[in-house]
Amino acid sequence: MAQTESTRILVADSTDLGCQLFRRQLEQYSFQVVAQARDVAKALQECRQKRPDVALVAARLADGPLSGLHLLRALRAEGSAVLPVMLLDAPDRDLTITSFRCGARGIFRRSDSIELLAKCLHAVRLGQVWADSQELQYLLDAFSVALPASAGMVDDTRELTPREGEIARLVAEGLSNRQISAQLNLSEHTIKNCLHRVYEKVGVSNRVELALYSMTHPPSSV
Repeated sequence: MAQTESTRILVADSTDLGCQLFRRQLEQYSFQVVAQARDVAKALQECRQKRPDVALVAARLADGPLSGLHLLRALRAEGSAVLPVMLLDAPDRDLTITSFRCGARGIFRRSDSIELLAKCLHAVRLGQVWADSQELQYLLDAFSVALPASAGMVDDTRELTPREGEIARLVAEGLSNRQISAQLNLSEHTIKNCLHRVYEKVGVSNRVELALYSMTHPPSSV
């Protein structure tokens, strides 16, 4: 997979053995594993120094159960450019929803194949969101419950412009700001500003919520 050669990965798992296993497997797919860590402090340090593109983070690190979520929150609080993928031992509705709320860009289960993991990491590196049909259903259910309090409550004066609707559609398709910029021949700064207006108008706060909003509303609403 030549397209993954420049993708830099941090692996964070509860044991050195677990980290090394993922390292060996990912290197077979030409990923560059630049760092590994067993706890939150080490993982944060490695992210600051090595600047990986994507972090594969186990829900449980050596710090204890759900410490992987603390790492995701810390990365988001720092404004880190690292894109996290949460590694789960089994399907878990609450953990899936919480992981995305903490900043995860993808969910992967240990029982799935290394080939699928390679596809997941590559997709996240390109700015896409990775979730299987079951995890997507968890998110849709959670979003539909929260929706009446936020989205869908705007008047006609708050409708999206054609350009905003186009950008919202491309975000829902999984494109990054850079890809949208190239496709629409607009600066990334313009895309970012426009996206903030879209969030405000439809009552969401991030790309995942906007993608889910697009799935639950007809095209004329987005």
